[in-house]
Amino acid sequence: GSPQREITPATKARASQLPGVIAFATTNAIPGMRIMPLMPVRPEGMAPEEELMMTSIEVDENYLTAMEIELLAGRNFSPDWGTDSTTGFLLNETAVKFLGWGTPLDAIGKRFEWVPYGGAKGRVIGVVKDFHLRTIHDEIEPMVIFTNSYHSHIIVRIDPNRMQDTIAYLRAWWSA
Repeated sequence: GSPQREITPATKARASQLPGVIAFATTNAIPGMRIMPLMPVRPEGMAPEEELMMTSIEVDENYLTAMEIELLAGRNFSPDWGTDSTTGFLLNETAVKFLGWGTPLDAIGKRFEWVPYGGAKGRVIGVVKDFHLRTIHDEIEPMVIFTNSYHSHIIVRIDPNRMQDTIAYLRAWWSA
């Protein structure tokens, strides 16, 4: 594979402006993944010594747009809120049902903790409509989505009428 390359906010802004690019996002979760990362989390109402294993993905603030994922309640991650990477969580609809938290709107503001690496404690800031990452035949599982600045993959949504040009621009930009 190609060497790891850090995608800085400036790099992302440049890529988003390439002709034909509708959205440019970074993530550790791309469609077709067979293995989804399971991480220990501690949702509100769970004892401090307990934890729950939940599918967890890391995304940036452009991921919902690039993947056309609908936000049902609350807000998306935003670079304007410096605390999102340490205290903001998104859940999918299935997670809200699984946790018995009522409607997507009821889940907003609930306390949530990501246990690994000293953990991030925060609140649910948004709930997204369920979406498929493995295949459309796999059952959708409860998922927590969080944001940070380093990801292993990029997702680009391209204008279908400009596919070849845009891929050429992206190739040139990436190897520059």
